Amino acid sequence: MAIIAHHLRVAGGAVVGKNLLATFAEQAPHHHYWVSIPDDPDYLRIVDGFPNAQPLVFKPKGGILGRLFHEKTTIANAVNAFRPDVLLGMGGIGLDRPPCPQALLVQDSHYFYPSSQYHMEAWKPKLIKAFHKRRLGRQLGQSQLLCCQTEVALRRCTQAFGFTGKTAIIPNAVTRFAQSAADAPMPEGLKPYRDRFRLFYLTKYYAHKNLEGIVETFDRFRDELEGVVVILTVSADQHPRAGRFIRSIAERGLESQIINVGPLPYDQIGGYYRHVDGLLMPTYLESFSGTYLEAMHFETPILTSDLDFARGICGDAALYFDQTSPTAMKDAILKLKRDAELANELRRRGRQHLETMYASWPEIGGKLINELEHLATGQGSNES
Repeated sequence: MAIIAHHLRVAGGAVVGKNLLATFAEQAPHHHYWVSIPDDPDYLRIVDGFPNAQPLVFKPKGGILGRLFHEKTTIANAVNAFRPDVLLGMGGIGLDRPPCPQALLVQDSHYFYPSSQYHMEAWKPKLIKAFHKRRLGRQLGQSQLLCCQTEVALRRCTQAFGFTGKTAIIPNAVTRFAQSAADAPMPEGLKPYRDRFRLFYLTKYYAHKNLEGIVETFDRFRDELEGVVVILTVSADQHPRAGRFIRSIAERGLESQIINVGPLPYDQIGGYYRHVDGLLMPTYLESFSGTYLEAMHFETPILTSDLDFARGICGDAALYFDQTSPTAMKDAILKLKRDAELANELRRRGRQHLETMYASWPEIGGKLINELEHLATGQGSNES
């Protein structure tokens, strides 16, 4: 089995890549693997646990052109030399001419949502996304199995690319850190706000995350939202616009209501979820954000965008609002703040939703292994 995962370095892509590879090592150690991974200690530790693995570590150089050259030459040659029975392209990147049956796991929602949902993105990332989308369409023509994380994503992806082959749902799960953080104490970064109504948005800066919408809402309704704080986790090096966004908080005099604590280590994230009053996530675009599942795990009420991906994941376990409207965001925040019964009901529904609707990483990884074994033996996917 050949697995391409070197580009899954950050955010949700890294969570999926690491958890699935760890499951492969645990559940199918009898297989032989060739694995392309990023230069990341977590990935290296996981691959070291494979008894029969040939890792290829990618160290970025030369920017996007250097990575493309690496994929079209080094990776393609190594996969062909390995002679796999099946190839899994995580993150929607496989080979143009695979030497065996190919499966693509598509996670990036930019590939199958209209550009209007990421209109704030800069021109360069848009061009890069357009290039990768075109390449994905070409590689899907050489693939026998398409995997997506939700029914919504699968429907949109098959329609966007006209894919008519076999399909499978390979969802997300609560990341492993959460399962050992149930009794996490209140982090130091939250203690100054223990008497305020605290909202949390765990995210890097991406244009589609609609962080500017939060600033606009709190600027416009600062009196009505007095007593409410939002905790963000952004750093200036995450995006060309991230530094400007951070400065805008101070420029509008909102430092007492919008608190940016910067990126958090895994061992602190559970404490933030556990000791806030809600998740505020006005995003324009997701495939399957694990943030929703983490909030459900920690019984954190969810306030989020009224869009199909959010409803497909959260169902009745969230309070939805029009993410384009500061008034709608403000009203949703105040509704949750003033209605303790609603907050408790959202906590209950979230926990129930998580327990009844979503599997664990071992179950998800086991399903993917089964799909790939069927593909390698010519039986195809178990779903259509």
